[in-house]
Amino acid sequence: MNTMNMPLIKNWGIDILDENINKAIVGDVYYSDKFADGKHVNTSNIKNMYLLNNYLIPNIIIETINNSKYLLGNPTIIFNDYMKFLINNNNLCSKEYSVETSEGLIKCINYYLSKL
Repeated sequence: MNTMNMPLIKNWGIDILDENINKAIVGDVYYSDKFADGKHVNTSNIKNMYLLNNYLIPNIIIETINNSKYLLGNPTIIFNDYMKFLINNNNLCSKEYSVETSEGLIKCINYYLSKL
């Protein structure tokens, strides 16, 4: 998969305020054909998340219910802190659930989404 043609979302989190789109990524988009660089966007709901099969960072891709694909950059500090809170508060294994690795971050997001 050629990530160079995929929009990148930086400073992202998951929308937790709007009940209609609470499984969406919210952040600043770059390299998009639809939006100016730095535009704050809400994606449609997440359909799938996966890792690129390489060691590039960032390497998490989300696919939305509208079949849009985005590469995720760094999440916001607030989202990272909230994920750490969930890990600690729910006694999740910190080796599996971590904001420090892409695999751990996907597990955190999936855990979070399962609770909505």
